[in-house]
Amino acid sequence: MNREEILQALKDLPVIELAGLVKDLEEEFGVSAAAAAPDAVAAAPAAAPSRAAGGGRRRPSACRGHRRRPCA
Repeated sequence: MNREEILQALKDLPVIELAGLVKDLEEEFGVSAAAAAPDAVAAAPAAAPSRAAGGGRRRPSACRGHRRRPCA
């Protein structure tokens, strides 16, 4: 079985079976798919500064479900 055939077989699996396969592979090879997560976090853009840090005026809430009281 070549790489393309493996990829096609994986595409045909239901998500729940694919998740089980990932877990089996992690156990078999002693690795974790979560190991790459810190790299993704480091690559994420920085968050906007908070009000306490001098981030400026508060933006209006995105909630538009009611008019009697403001969203928290």
